[in-house]
Amino acid sequence: MKKIQTLLEAIKPEDLGITDVHNHLIRTGGPQVAKDKDFLLDSVEKACQELNSYFQAGSRAIVNSRYDAS
Repeated sequence: MKKIQTLLEAIKPEDLGITDVHNHLIRTGGPQVAKDKDFLLDSVEKACQELNSYFQAGSRAIVNSRYDAS
């Protein structure tokens, strides 16, 4: 049986849910923030609220694209 290794454990692929392959949990600048201050995400509390909303929508994963296993 195939498994997906997460930070905490290996899970079945069908348990993965919606996956975001590019996200920023803290955002203090950039073109989106310059256009609309609602894109500012500069507190741990706000980041936790965003992650909770994401979880409630069915997500179970965020891929860290900067991870280097070498």
